[in-house]
Amino acid sequence: MRDLTKKGKHLLKDALIAFIFAAIIGYLTEGFQKFLPWRVYDVRDIITNALGGMLGVILFVLSHTRLCSFIRPF
Repeated sequence: MRDLTKKGKHLLKDALIAFIFAAIIGYLTEGFQKFLPWRVYDVRDIITNALGGMLGVILFVLSHTRLCSFIRPF
């Protein structure tokens, strides 16, 4: 946890904002599908989109700390 404060105090705040943004985009995507006759609106898709956004944020945070340095590209 010390690495997160050394590398940037705003990393967790930015990660939370990114997760919220991903969840909102997923919700809006499903909302548009509700009005299209050939698409299906499903709450499970909203949850899956939010979980995918959370996974992306977790991988981003881990790649910017020493907790998981093997993910770091090149």
